[in-house]
Amino acid sequence: MQKLKVGDIVLAKFLGAPYYCKVTEIVSRDVYKLQTFTGTILPNVSWKKKSAVDKRGKVISPWYIEELYKPIIKTKK
Repeated sequence: MQKLKVGDIVLAKFLGAPYYCKVTEIVSRDVYKLQTFTGTILPNVSWKKKSAVDKRGKVISPWYIEELYKPIIKTKK
């Protein structure tokens, strides 16, 4: 888990499908508002470890952040 800034790109799960999203607003310390590149806005998104889980440990929330997107930069030798 990492503190995010506005404009960061993250990999989020929305209804089980992965989406790359941009952080548009920091709601509170661990809660963010995200926007997918198709335009869908996901409110109150938190990291997977901070999301609500059921008795079996499965995440209940319909959306959560998996990881921060780090682009791979290839350099020429």
